[in-house]
Amino acid sequence: MYYSYDDKRKIFGTAVFVSKRITLRVIDFKPIDKRMCAIKIRVKFKNFSCICAMQQRRKRVKERRNQFYERLERT
Repeated sequence: MYYSYDDKRKIFGTAVFVSKRITLRVIDFKPIDKRMCAIKIRVKFKNFSCICAMQQRRKRVKERRNQFYERLERT
């Protein structure tokens, strides 16, 4: 299991589960923040990238939502 979470409160987070066989092919894992992580896996002739992201459900501040999508786009 590869994961990222809130370091201070040890809550929230995103995770990617991979089998033991796939674990040997993981090239890179980036825990971006408590709501986003990215993993890169080597596959036959290409690399496979997966981004796991979770947006807040509450309609809070529009600025926070925009920051989230900007970070997602950069990733």
